Amino acid sequence: MRHLALAVGVATGVLVMTGCSRIAGDLPSLTGPCSETVKHADKSPDGRYTAVVFERDCGATTDYVMHVNLREGSRAFREERSGVIREGSVFVREGRCHIGIRWKDSRTLVVTAPKDDVFQRARAWRGMSIIYDEPGVAR
Repeated sequence: MRHLALAVGVATGVLVMTGCSRIAGDLPSLTGPCSETVKHADKSPDGRYTAVVFERDCGATTDYVMHVNLREGSRAFREERSGVIREGSVFVREGRCHIGIRWKDSRTLVVTAPKDDVFQRARAWRGMSIIYDEPGVAR
């Protein structure tokens, strides 16, 4: 019985210390403080590239981030230790919103997103063109 009480006490202490350290930022999380959720993915007409819309959540003290990333083929994106995916990033904006993606052709991606709170808006990626449209704006 004493061994069980000792084991429970040690386990509780580890959980409390880990929780306090994570709050203080002393220990890295095993999965990182951020999570990335795929909202939509679309392959280019020739199948060589994939465009993905992600929603990033880094916790209650930060706003969501919506972003579009490109990759070759169907291989997975590399996630950083923080849980963030930066590889192939072409569009980044703060706050939740709908972001549309569609391929105009095999070398041109069209991104439809609000123009406010944008941190990154690349016009090209590895020789491909990226065109931006605002939702509800007639062209």
